[in-house]
Amino acid sequence: LVLTKPLPALWLLAAVSLAAQESPPVFRGGVSLVRVDVHIAGQPRNSAPLDPQDFLLTDNGQPQTIRHLTRDDVPLDLILLFDISGSMKPGIKRVASGARAALAELRPDDRVAVFAFSDQLLLLLPFSSDLDLVRHTIEEGLLQLNFAGSTPLRHSIHAAAQSFPPHAAVQRRRALLAITDNRGHESGAPLDQIIDDLWHLDVVVSGLALGMPGGPSRVFPIGVTRAAREYAHKAKYGASMDEIATATGGEMLYTSRPDKEFRNLINRLRYRYSLYYPMPAAEPGERRKITIDLTRQARRQLGRAKLRARTGYRVP
Repeated sequence: LVLTKPLPALWLLAAVSLAAQESPPVFRGGVSLVRVDVHIAGQPRNSAPLDPQDFLLTDNGQPQTIRHLTRDDVPLDLILLFDISGSMKPGIKRVASGARAALAELRPDDRVAVFAFSDQLLLLLPFSSDLDLVRHTIEEGLLQLNFAGSTPLRHSIHAAAQSFPPHAAVQRRRALLAITDNRGHESGAPLDQIIDDLWHLDVVVSGLALGMPGGPSRVFPIGVTRAAREYAHKAKYGASMDEIATATGGEMLYTSRPDKEFRNLINRLRYRYSLYYPMPAAEPGERRKITIDLTRQARRQLGRAKLRARTGYRVP
C-alpha cells in the first residue's frame, strides 16, 4: 500500500483516486476511506480469491461501495500477549513448544513484540523482525518468569495495544494475540472505551484460551448458542475478552492443543482481506456500525464460510 504522505489517523486513509488494481493503490488527499480487515473462516484452500463485488458491506445500515481490496500482501505487526497468572505455566509451556511452527507462518517483513502480564504488564521484546529472537524469547525468557498474581485481562490488552508503532507511509496490518485462560477481573477503562480505542488503533484482537486443568469446561449440550456459552463463562469467571475479539474482527479459540492452535491462529491473523470504502458523512465522535456478508453467488462458491471483521468504528 503506497500513500502520498504518512497516515494521519490509524485506519482512516485520505483518498480521492485509486491506482489500477494491478498496481499498488495511491491515495490522494480529499475523501476519507475506512479500512476493514476480514477473515473468512472455512474458505477452501483451492478456492479463487474474492473480488470487491463478492462482499456486501453496510455502514449504519446503508450499503457501501468497496473501492479497493487487497489480500495477504500487507506486512503484519503482531503483539503476542502471554498470561502468566498462577495456573498458566503448564499451558504456556505447550504453547512455547509450538513457537517454531507458529512463527513459520510469518514473512520476513512482519514484526512481532512479546508481552507478559499478571499484576503488571511486562515488555519482553519490542517489535522485531528477527523471528529467531522472538522464538528464543518465548521458549526461554518467558518460561523463566514467575507465574503468579491476578489477571487484569482487558486492561492488559488495552495497555499493550498502545505500543504499536505510529503508522508509516507503507500501511501495515495490526493484530494482538492473547494467550490466556480468559478469566480476568475488571480493571482499567470501561469495555466500550477499550473497544473504541482498539478500533481507533486498527487492531484485530484474538485469544487462544487454554484448556487448563481445573479450568472452565467447554462442553455444552448441542444447540447451546455461543452467546449463552459466553454468558455462562462471564458469570463464573468475570471479565473475559470475548466481546473485544468479536468487536475487532478476531476470534476466541478454546483448546486443549495450544501448540497446534497457536500456529493456526497466527495463520488466520496473517492471511486476511482488507476492504476500503469511503466514509459516509457523519458527526465527529459518532459510533457507527459495520456489517459484512458475502453475496449469494460467493456463498455458493465458499459454502458455509464465516466472516470475521470489526463491527464498527468511532468517527474521528
